[in-house]
Amino acid sequence: MSDVEAVFASAYRRFFGAILVVLCAAVVLGIVALDYAAFSRNRPTEECFFSGPTPADTSLIVPRYETVEGVTGRFSLWPLGLECEWDRVDGSGTIVATSENWGITYVAAGGVLGVFVGLVITFAPGWGNVRRRPGGV
Repeated sequence: MSDVEAVFASAYRRFFGAILVVLCAAVVLGIVALDYAAFSRNRPTEECFFSGPTPADTSLIVPRYETVEGVTGRFSLWPLGLECEWDRVDGSGTIVATSENWGITYVAAGGVLGVFVGLVITFAPGWGNVRRRPGGV
C-alpha cells in the first residue's frame, strides 16, 4: 500500500468512525429524550399511582385509595422508564418497582457502545493502517 493509499484509508476510517459516533449519539439521545418526555408529561408520581408499576407482592405496600401519598415516581435510566417507590405497610421503608422496559434499555446501551466504538475508530492512532513489508508478505 502506497503512502497516498494509506492516507486515504486513514481518512475513510476516520470519516466512518465520526459518522458512527454521530448516528449512535443521535439514537441514544432521541430514545432517552422521548422516554423522559413520555413519563414527565403525566407527572411521574401520578403515573405510578394510576398505572404502576407496582411490586410483585402488593400486600406489602400501602393500598391505593384516593390520594397519591405513599408513592413517589421518577424517571429511571436503568432500566429506561418509570421507577415507583412505594411505602411499606409496616412502615419499615419503601419498595422500589421499575417498568420492565428492557428492550429499549438494551437499544440505548447498544447506542452507547456504538459511540464508544466510533470514538476508538476515529481517534485510535494507526488503527486500520496495515503496511506490508517490501518483498510481498
